[in-house]
Amino acid sequence: MSFSYQDWCKQHATMFSLHAEADPEMLHAWAMALSASGHSPEDLAEATQHLATTPGRVPLTRPQHLDAITKRLRERQMGRLRHNEESMMHDNHALCGGSGFVTVPHPRTIRDGVWQAPYYTCAVVCDCPTGNRRLASQAKRERKQMTLSQYEARFFTWKSLMAIKDAARSEMEKAKRLAQKGESDWLARRTRLSIAD
Repeated sequence: MSFSYQDWCKQHATMFSLHAEADPEMLHAWAMALSASGHSPEDLAEATQHLATTPGRVPLTRPQHLDAITKRLRERQMGRLRHNEESMMHDNHALCGGSGFVTVPHPRTIRDGVWQAPYYTCAVVCDCPTGNRRLASQAKRERKQMTLSQYEARFFTWKSLMAIKDAARSEMEKAKRLAQKGESDWLARRTRLSIAD
């Protein structure tokens, strides 16, 4: 059974003794307003728990309750955004391997979303801290190098293009190995046949 906005209203009322006649309607209005802002019942329950267990955070008046809840929800939202940004930075850093540059298909070789032969590549500045430092060092240059964000705005499928090319390269290497093995087997049979003659 899932936790609902109604469950949160009851939980908050119980934890803070909000049992006046108008309190159920007030709490329901808060829940609907916070729901419209994208907050789940679980988010509200965490905010209530935080208010009840953090010294100096217990609100004294009903308007202070709503302010304190929204403040806690903003704090959590900002924390999630920071975490997501750090995760993105880490993901982007993984793309460049710490060099500050990411190898991508050259823009001139992409036509209608397809990477065309001869499959040239180029380097763009990564969006990680190392890439940002490299970009800052280009500040005096008249023409700055393209960043990964700028590149992805134009060629958002570049990762799949690279993956397709890598898979094709791998298949070609496998085909060449098999051809070489086949050639060796053919030479061995031919040698046996010529010896038998």
